[in-house]
Amino acid sequence: MDRRGHLRRHRPAAPRHRRGGGHGQRLLPEESLKALARNRGGKLPRLVWALDNEPSGHRYTRKHVRLARELGYACEAAQIPQRERKVDWNDLHQRWAFIDDADKRAERIERDLAEARYHGALLIAESAAEKGMLMYDWRERLEFHFGFENRLYWFRMDVEKYNKARQQLENSDSHEDALLNEKQRREKALRQCGTVVEIANCYPQALYFQRNEVTDESWYYFRVDFPTTRRRCATPSPVARWRRPASSRSACWAWPPARCSPAAAHSWTRL
Repeated sequence: MDRRGHLRRHRPAAPRHRRGGGHGQRLLPEESLKALARNRGGKLPRLVWALDNEPSGHRYTRKHVRLARELGYACEAAQIPQRERKVDWNDLHQRWAFIDDADKRAERIERDLAEARYHGALLIAESAAEKGMLMYDWRERLEFHFGFENRLYWFRMDVEKYNKARQQLENSDSHEDALLNEKQRREKALRQCGTVVEIANCYPQALYFQRNEVTDESWYYFRVDFPTTRRRCATPSPVARWRRPASSRSACWAWPPARCSPAAAHSWTRL
């Protein structure tokens, strides 16, 4: 059974994904989106872009979402998280097919699709603040680091400020606030209390650790991506540089044009 057959079997409506000429660039081009809008009489469907979770899929997902939104479509994205081995949508549908119990299969489908939509939302987030809030909603960790457009950020939820914001919304005389339900009040309070700080204008990822037993020296090796260029470098950094926040910030400067924010000193102590 091909991918479209799996999609029909598990209910979501989906167009055929044509691979010829590259990953996704022929999937619903501008002309097709305009034709769909005409055929629907202006009643546009919500589009969920579910390309494979790989660099070209990321690039075309963002491109298609941007184009479709300009034409008036509401868009989401879905990305299957990649763990021990590469998994695509065919693999996911086949995995569901092996679950005999209908209730367990439906539960697994719902869980997998929710996770895929979460990762898709992270991919098409329009700002670091939006991505940070999505990650907080998913795991509810009070503090964490994350990357956005090859920059390193720190998210922090101020619980005390959140509790005050919730109380203010519940006691507000505003007609608009009075119309909010419990979920909407929570979301509005969270948006007011989540803080996002840029730590560095690059995105370093630790690759591996190396030690010289003869000289008793050791290094971390990092891959460093930069937002304004295609440059990517893999570079060693002595372990001693990462033992204190001040020296770890100076270690970042060894990756020009990288710069680390002195204002984010607290965040460096938690990395």
